[in-house]
Amino acid sequence: MTQHRGHEEPREESEPRELSDAFDPTQVSGPAATGFPFTSGVDPEALRRRALDALLAARDRTTLLTDSVDDGELTAQHSPLMSPLVWDLAHIGNQEEQWLLRAVGGREALRPEIDGLYNAFEHSRASRPSLPLLAPAEARTYASDVRGRALELLEGTPLHEGGGPLERAGFAFGMIAQHEQQHDETMLITHQLRAGPAALTAPAPPAPPEPVGTGTVPSEVFVPGGPFTMGTSAEPWALDNERPAHRRDVAAFHLDASPVTCGAYLRFIEDDGYGTSGGGHPTAGPWSVNTACPHRCSGAGRRGSGCAAGSG
Repeated sequence: MTQHRGHEEPREESEPRELSDAFDPTQVSGPAATGFPFTSGVDPEALRRRALDALLAARDRTTLLTDSVDDGELTAQHSPLMSPLVWDLAHIGNQEEQWLLRAVGGREALRPEIDGLYNAFEHSRASRPSLPLLAPAEARTYASDVRGRALELLEGTPLHEGGGPLERAGFAFGMIAQHEQQHDETMLITHQLRAGPAALTAPAPPAPPEPVGTGTVPSEVFVPGGPFTMGTSAEPWALDNERPAHRRDVAAFHLDASPVTCGAYLRFIEDDGYGTSGGGHPTAGPWSVNTACPHRCSGAGRRGSGCAAGSG
């Protein structure tokens, strides 16, 4: 998805960029207008069903995450790194309104006065509790109203090759489902940062694997270099930076056999793994995944040259 950021405000480095906030949906033209592919042979009705399933699944998760706590928990900020849950809820609805109802459907804005409140580029997460946000009941009503209209729009929107860039192959509907899924992940993190009893349940984690570096499990595996296909020219909901499919050649490398633990990563840093002579973050100097790191992380028993620290 081509990003137009002429109106973008400074953003806290700790905050991830949000999928659908990066440019104005009314200004899709030029490369963006021709950059959304339609895969010939794909049934538009199958795409419509896929979009419907994705939107419904995302909303089920959103409902679980926001209905499992009371209003006080929804409006509280559980960490300055995160928004109040009620902000995420109304933001999901507002982005859906802007992209689907207004940009795709050409409809009048339902709540234009709240666009600024729920623009992630205008307000840092730490500042969002001070905004005049919609109350939980109002946020739920707004998001539900938008969703009902969006599903009606999906039923009647042509998803064929000759449609506009947002309609073609149901791109905007898929993007909005992905955006909501992203915020579901964000809200799950907020739940994990909450104090007090957990509001959600999950299956017990699987038994821990055999410790790496012992028995038959190696600490690292060698991945031989060679060509591979990066990106896609077939997935209709891929973003612009994921297209087109193209060949890339990668040098051989070693990869951890299992996800890196916090303890192993701490030992890596304490052993001056980044080569900063102080265990600091490498942003103070150049750092590249293609740069050999001629150190040995003795605490973690790791080789340095050609390794990918923290991979897994």
